[in-house]
Amino acid sequence: MKPNKPNPPAAKKPADNHGAKAQPQPVKKVGKDPHAQAQAKGPVQPAQPQQQIQQVQQQPAAPVQQVLAYSQAVQLPKILAVIEKDKSDNLVTMLVDYTGNAYTFFKYKGELIDLSELNIQEQIKGKAHEQSIEQARKTLVASLKLGGTVVFHMDITAVNIPEFLKSDWFKEQIIFSYQEIHKEQYYKKQLLKPEEDVDNFGNKGHFMSKQELNLVLLFTSSIPDKQPEIFLHEAGLFHIKNQFRATKIIE
Repeated sequence: MKPNKPNPPAAKKPADNHGAKAQPQPVKKVGKDPHAQAQAKGPVQPAQPQQQIQQVQQQPAAPVQQVLAYSQAVQLPKILAVIEKDKSDNLVTMLVDYTGNAYTFFKYKGELIDLSELNIQEQIKGKAHEQSIEQARKTLVASLKLGGTVVFHMDITAVNIPEFLKSDWFKEQIIFSYQEIHKEQYYKKQLLKPEEDVDNFGNKGHFMSKQELNLVLLFTSSIPDKQPEIFLHEAGLFHIKNQFRATKIIE
């Protein structure tokens, strides 16, 4: 008998990986080369402060200052109509007279507070300043009570009105305003003396302002082309220029 040959070793089967989870392999991200990008864009700019890169908000435009110019040029006989029109618009009439006749006109048609004359009387005749202030106050009280036309006048002698009439009763924002001057809280508490607080029949405590009151600021001048704002600067009233309407008196 021939001896049996030994069986050849069984071939190893390849490992079956279907039943096992495949281990994920690291994936290499493919992108642009940052060095190449930097070279393409140029040198890197330094970071700007946050306040510099914030958008600047647009600021509102400053209000335009209105220029006070002459509204018209009229002859003297038309002045009363001008005053009434200005009054209906709640504006005080500012007159610049180049004829030299308006002063005489208002001596008969109104009550004058001649600031230039009062100033001269103080400097030349030695009139007490307190007397000038009191004279102006009484003129204003009489016009307010009777409903007349009160005219603050200056000629070539410029007078700073708020400084010249500085007192407890003189408030330029109120006096040169048709709305404010008729308020009892002003004329009863600041303008009137206690004994003046009476009506036309002598009844105490019954003073009432008359709506017929007219307010005028008059400048007599011989300087041509002088603008209204310059007159108001000299009179110390530029800060309330919007309360006036300027008219030029011509021949």
